[in-house]
Amino acid sequence: MEKIITYNVRKGMVKFLLIGGLILFFVGAAMTFKSLIGNSESDFMSGNTISFILMFNGVIFLGAAYMHIRFRTYFFGWDNQQISFMLPGMREPQNIFHTKLQLAEVNGKLVNIFAEERTMTFNLDVFGEKDFERIIDKLKHLSNSKAIEI
Repeated sequence: MEKIITYNVRKGMVKFLLIGGLILFFVGAAMTFKSLIGNSESDFMSGNTISFILMFNGVIFLGAAYMHIRFRTYFFGWDNQQISFMLPGMREPQNIFHTKLQLAEVNGKLVNIFAEERTMTFNLDVFGEKDFERIIDKLKHLSNSKAIEI
C-alpha cells in the first residue's frame, strides 16, 4: 500500500523526547524526594525549585513525544483495491473500495468523496503541497476525472 503520512516525524526525535523527558522527570523527582527526607540547603536556589523545574520540563518533553506519536497515526493511502485514510477528527481508519467509488470533488483543500453507501467530506490541510497534489491525482484517476473541480 502506498501511504502518505500527514506529519513527517523522525523516530530519533521521538526517542530523544521520551528518554530526555523521563530522565528530567525522574531526576527532579529524586531531588524532591531527597529534599523531603533530609535537609537540603543551597546558596543559589533551593533544591525544591530546581527539582520542580526539572519535573516540569520532563512533563513538557513527554507531552511533546506523545503529540509526535499521535500525529504519526494520520495518513492517506491506497493500493489496487481500496483507499484508506485517517485524518484529524477521525477515531478509526476509513476504507473505500475502488469499485464503490463513484465521484470525487475537490474545492481548495476540501474533498468530497461519493461512494455507493456514503458521502464523506474531509479537509486535506494537514498535507503539504506535493502530497496534496499526489492525493488529488490519485482521486482524479480513480473517479475517471468525473466532476473533479479544482
